[in-house]
Formats: sequence, C-alpha cells, structure tokens
Amino acid sequence: MTAQMNSSNFKKRQLVRGKKLAKNRSIGEAELDNLQTNLAVSQSQLVVQKSQFNVAELNQERCLVRAPFDGIISQRIASEGEMLTVGSPIVEAVEIGRIEISADISLNDSASFEEAKEYYFESNGVRHSLVKRVLLPLVLNESRSRQARLDFIEPAAIAGMTGRLFWFTRERYLPANLLQSRGANRGFFIIENNKAKFIVIEGAQEGRPIKLSDQYSSQSAQLIIDGRHGLIDGQRVEVPNSGVGSSDEHSGKSVAKGGAQ
Repeated sequence: MTAQMNSSNFKKRQLVRGKKLAKNRSIGEAELDNLQTNLAVSQSQLVVQKSQFNVAELNQERCLVRAPFDGIISQRIASEGEMLTVGSPIVEAVEIGRIEISADISLNDSASFEEAKEYYFESNGVRHSLVKRVLLPLVLNESRSRQARLDFIEPAAIAGMTGRLFWFTRERYLPANLLQSRGANRGFFIIENNKAKFIVIEGAQEGRPIKLSDQYSSQSAQLIIDGRHGLIDGQRVEVPNSGVGSSDEHSGKSVAKGGAQ
C-alpha cells in the first residue's frame, strides 16, 4: 500500500506541473487529460488497497481469541496450525466468576416453582441456597419442561456438579405413596363420620406429590394410612386411639392410622 501511495503522490505532482505547463501552452489538452486520468486511476487503486488493508487488520485481530468472561479452558477443540473458518470453535471454556444452576422444570411443577420463596441445591450431601433468576418462557418438546436459571447465594458449588433442586411453597402436599387409584380416578382416603371417604384429585400423577385443595388442607382432616390399599369409598373404619393425632412429617397434617373392617 505504501508503494501505491507514493505512486499516487507522484502522479499528483505530475498533474500540478502539467497544469502549469498547460498555462504556458507547453503541453496540449490531451496530455493534461492523460495526467488527470492517471491520477484518478491511481487514487482509485489506493482506495481499494486501503479497504483490503482494513480487512486484513480485522482478520488479524480475530486471530487473537478473547473470552467474554473469567474462566478456565476445559477442552481444546482446534489443533495448533489448523486452518479454521470464522466462527469455528477453538476451545471450550467454563466461567468461574459467576456459576449458576440450570434445571428443567416440569410443566406440572412450574406454577409451584414460580410461587416458591425458598430454593436450594443439594449435591454430595451439601446444601446450597439459591435465588431464582428466571424461568424461561419456552417449552422443551422432548421433556415437556421449562428451563430455570438460579444463582447461588454464597458459597457456590463447583462448576459441573450435579444434584437435586428443591423449593418450598405455601401449598400443602401429601407424599406420593398415599395416592390410590379407584376406577379411573386417583386420590386419597380420609375419615369422615367413621367411614372412609375417597377424595378425588384431578390431574394427579403416579409418583408425584398430591396437591391438596384448601378444603382438605386444614389440620382437622384425618388421613387413612394403614389399610388404605383395600378400602372402598364409604366403608366403615375403626380408628385406634393410639393412632389419632400423630404427625406426618411430609404433609404437616393430622393423621389417623386405621384399618378397614
């Protein structure tokens, strides 16, 4: 590009001298036009070379890889001396400055997850407190779930660790093992007037906690635990005195243990 700049400057000086000679009628108009054309061509070539030079500088800058965060390189993808195209991955980096939790939340649990006031992550017997950042408004087709992002409240876990995510809600649930199937319905049994009453839970799923409605979340409701598998709705039951009023640690409800007669 330097040579082209020198050539352009030379042609510019030639044109200046040519204009002076043209005033003295030492050269003709054709020769003066030729000098002007040569300068214009030289200047155009200089513009092209400047543009090419800028592109080359930009490409050179792209050869210096900068991470957008503080982290460590966990894997080298490209080899030294390998020819790469723009946008090809070179290394895999893990951010260490800000570690977050990513979890897939089932659509059935998304409402309780958003309403929760306390979250924590448990891994290798250690519990870490979390704060919810966002529940993405996108459903993953494969798992029918939504991805949640949570930040650690000090101290943070080590990047790459796996564990279980827990959250607490104001809603009351029963343990999943109390769920019973009667015909096409699912629910649980309570005692009402010394009879077993089957409470149908709409949308209940096997293996998932049973969400209680406000009607059955009071402390006065008595659950049937022992002998529940063979009960029929409306069947009379006998409640031993020793079983009344014991506490179920999962639901926080009054529990009655009884057997069917």
